[in-house]
Amino acid sequence: MSGLNINNLSFDLDQRNEEEKNLLAQAVKAAQQQAQNLADAAGVKLKGVYRLSPRGTQISQPFVADMQMESAPMLRQKSVGTSLMSGEIKVSGEVSVDYLIE
Repeated sequence: MSGLNINNLSFDLDQRNEEEKNLLAQAVKAAQQQAQNLADAAGVKLKGVYRLSPRGTQISQPFVADMQMESAPMLRQKSVGTSLMSGEIKVSGEVSVDYLIE
């Protein structure tokens, strides 16, 4: 008896790089607005960006349900199904920004 084993299954986006760029740009704008709010509250002015770095993007995706671990002979004797969990692929991005103030 022979069969097919799939050890890993993943999903991705067609436009992943473009989506990551858009998310990081949105994160920079949000960080700038938050920094401006803090600067206003502290009575200082933002002079410019001192350091800017991405914290990375994360993609959460549907996953394959875990199968019960059984010995190889037992798996050959019966058919084991694999089910996919439905869901959405969610993408997020974060940045770290340090500003100079005057």
